[in-house]
Amino acid sequence: SGIGTVYISQGLWDDARTCHEEALALYRGAGNRLGEARALNDLAQVLQHTGQLESALECNHKSLALREDVGNRQAQSTSHINLGNLFLQMDRVIEALEHLHRALYLAMEIGSKPRIYQANEALSEAYSRQGDFEHALSHFKEFHRVREEIAGDVAATQLKNIQIGVEVEKKEREKEIERLRNVELREKNEQLRDRRAELKAAQSQLIESEKLAALGNLVAGVVHELNTPVGVLGSGADLLSRCAARIRHELAESSGGGTGTSSQSLNKSLSGLDEGSRIIIRATDRITKIAGGLKSFVSLDQASFQELDVHEALETTLAMLEHRLSQGVEVKRQFGSLPRILGYPAELNQVFMHLITNALTAMGDRGTLTLQTSADSEDIRITIRDTGRGIPADQQSGLFEPSFTRRGKRIKAGMGLFTSRNIVEKHNGQIKFDSREGEGSTFTVILPCAGAAASS
Repeated sequence: SGIGTVYISQGLWDDARTCHEEALALYRGAGNRLGEARALNDLAQVLQHTGQLESALECNHKSLALREDVGNRQAQSTSHINLGNLFLQMDRVIEALEHLHRALYLAMEIGSKPRIYQANEALSEAYSRQGDFEHALSHFKEFHRVREEIAGDVAATQLKNIQIGVEVEKKEREKEIERLRNVELREKNEQLRDRRAELKAAQSQLIESEKLAALGNLVAGVVHELNTPVGVLGSGADLLSRCAARIRHELAESSGGGTGTSSQSLNKSLSGLDEGSRIIIRATDRITKIAGGLKSFVSLDQASFQELDVHEALETTLAMLEHRLSQGVEVKRQFGSLPRILGYPAELNQVFMHLITNALTAMGDRGTLTLQTSADSEDIRITIRDTGRGIPADQQSGLFEPSFTRRGKRIKAGMGLFTSRNIVEKHNGQIKFDSREGEGSTFTVILPCAGAAASS
């Protein structure tokens, strides 16, 4: 049916007839009576255009009968209009008027404006042929009025469709604006979260720096307070030792080398006094060494940015952690030839302190701590390896990020590795790690050595 209609529009009447005859056979085979009526109506158009008016008349009557039987009033109106126009072409005006009035009645009954103006147009033509120009004019006016109404309805519909289109476009535009606002808001929220994280990290780092500065002031005070009593103890021990030697010499001369009981007892007491003096001297030396280590660790009385010896820094850190080195922990030093580098000694000591402390904590009372150093033309490498419990895989991705843990009512901030990474990056270096759970961890600090003076 569709292809046949296209052929009609192209004036290919034979092709159109073939299609509509095939459609008619298919509709009849399917028992589709409305489809059959339509095919008969379309076939009648082809026959009418090709001058086969009687055959066209027969097809139109059959189509009308089917539509009346089905009860499709709009389709009946169409059939009556087609029959009216066909009878006009056959110059059978009376029959044409009969069908056209019937078509107008049905069209008005169902309110089909297109059929109303088509019927009025054909009636105007039929009455003109009869010479009844009054009725012809009346139907022509009605035809024109209804056609204008249809045009107005079409225009109104088009206007409404345009308005709907405008509203839809407006809504889509508003929706897009809202989407863009949401995207912008989401981006700003993400930026705000990033800034808050950066601020929190900066605050935490500032706290660590203030703690280190406070530690420096505390150590300075402790070292200063220790120096005086340690000096007094050292001087007293030395004086006791020299006095004991003098008394022993005087006794030897006065007794002429005698070996009496009193002399033996006195010599034994003097020997005890010598041994006590030596113990005091060793103890004061140890206190002096510890105080020196503290002073070196926080770089008191030194410039903040200067040349430093990495091996000396590692040894100082080990000395500070000597109390943590249990009998079951073995320390291996695999030091290579390193140049002196420029940096902030106190801050790098803090990095080594944290990495070694973590290694000792991971091993507990037993294990091997290996400190290894090496250098090439561009960098030096400080490797700290332990045989401890290792770091679980699910914790490794955020290892260098600030963390917070609750212990009872207290919340502890885990800033060690975060601060260590920032310190290393401040020195234009990097820190890497490799860890397997149950096998231990290896942390490597890489620092540039460009422009440093060579030393072993």
